[in-house]
Amino acid sequence: MERNEIIQQAKRIVVKVGSSILTTSSGYLAPEKVKSVVDAVSRLEKDFNKQVVLVSSGAIACGMDLLGLKKKTARACDITGRCCSWSGTSYAYI
Repeated sequence: MERNEIIQQAKRIVVKVGSSILTTSSGYLAPEKVKSVVDAVSRLEKDFNKQVVLVSSGAIACGMDLLGLKKKTARACDITGRCCSWSGTSYAYI
């Protein structure tokens, strides 16, 4: 089955975007990159007339910026990463 056929039959499309797509080379959240992804998802919704769900793992990067960390040292498995993730996720809901 071709990709377009699969998309046409789907009720919704889930797009997973990793942190590297949403951040600068330093690991900070890049608003212009976030806007670019949002614009692409919007076009996808309009082009295929489907519900699109955007899933991102950018919480650590957002939290690093909020907590003032200077370089990418946070990993999801350590306490710094968990603090960054919590801060970044909480900020997204404000």
